[in-house]
Amino acid sequence: MFKRLPVPFIFILAAGFVLGSLMVLKTVIPYLYWGELEEFVWHRSALPHFINYMFWPFLVPWIYVVSSRY
Repeated sequence: MFKRLPVPFIFILAAGFVLGSLMVLKTVIPYLYWGELEEFVWHRSALPHFINYMFWPFLVPWIYVVSSRY
């Protein structure tokens, strides 16, 4: 049922982590620049970006199986 991915899963997971961290940093930088970090709400502003980019690596095997089947 499952085929071996062309790229090891750990690399896909690391890419999701790096991209998620970059998006969190992109969200934080304006607050750091203007000195308003105390107004930054982590769980509302940064966490959704990180969760989104960490969710995609777990979809990659399913996407690969479906795309290789059709």
